Amino acid sequence: MKNLLKTIAMAMVIFSCYNCSVEPTDNQLENNQTATELSVSSDSDNLCAGDLPKIKLTNNGTYVFDVSILGFDSVLLASQGGILVNNHTGWIELSVLDVVVVANNPTIYGQKIELNLELCDNLELEIDSNNELIISDAD
Repeated sequence: MKNLLKTIAMAMVIFSCYNCSVEPTDNQLENNQTATELSVSSDSDNLCAGDLPKIKLTNNGTYVFDVSILGFDSVLLASQGGILVNNHTGWIELSVLDVVVVANNPTIYGQKIELNLELCDNLELEIDSNNELIISDAD
């Protein structure tokens, strides 16, 4: 009986130690939120990790055009015929970085643009209202 009071006191101390928790301060919460925001923004900045370049051609001209994409060694990489006025190709993924894009039709023959692409490039080309092949500035 004489140790019962000491045992109860010791049990209460141990019980309170195990049931207490440390809560973060407001400053620690703000630091954690900032770190989380930084990691999310850096993940969105690095979405492209070695993806192949892509090209899309929009026809804003007055004629139907055919487009061919060639490597500098004249190997045909992709082609699409009959791009109607006010239409576009889908994104064309290229396995070669140095290419020549050729747009032609029976009226306006053989316009070309030479491109030196890099990985992750997404480049939009356009046949403008004057039926000229240009690099589009639509970003």
